[in-house]
Amino acid sequence: MFIAVNAIKKSSSVRSGILTFMAEHKNYKKLRIFLASPGDVAAERERVQTVVDELNRTVADQLGVTLRVMDWREVTPKMGRPEQVILDELPVEHWDIFIGIMWLRFGMPSGASNPQTRKDFDSGTEEEFALAHRSWQKNKRPHILFYRCERELNPI
Repeated sequence: MFIAVNAIKKSSSVRSGILTFMAEHKNYKKLRIFLASPGDVAAERERVQTVVDELNRTVADQLGVTLRVMDWREVTPKMGRPEQVILDELPVEHWDIFIGIMWLRFGMPSGASNPQTRKDFDSGTEEEFALAHRSWQKNKRPHILFYRCERELNPI
């Protein structure tokens, strides 16, 4: 497993992490990237999408892959615990790469408990990471990348 905790000021670290994985897994037709983060890193989430779009336009075809970012924004609203609705529509079995991004916020409690610790998850991002990590321990996938935003805090 590769967990990188890097600054996400530059797109190059996200690009490098994805390219490394792509080069090691040339037999994939479509690489699905699950993007997890609380709401205070919208700019960084868009940067990941920009990097993926660039890779799809430039080198993905040479490597025989197509990249797709998946996150809560593409989930159809349904009844139920919001995080479970996301995980039902975007199951961890479909994640080839997990990208987590954190800054100041941790998120809001997801309403579920960690089956290993029996403690409540403090956020949906935590629940998503725990699911990705358990899957990696069992199946060696998804590939996990985690970034910390180092953007300057704007005074109020």
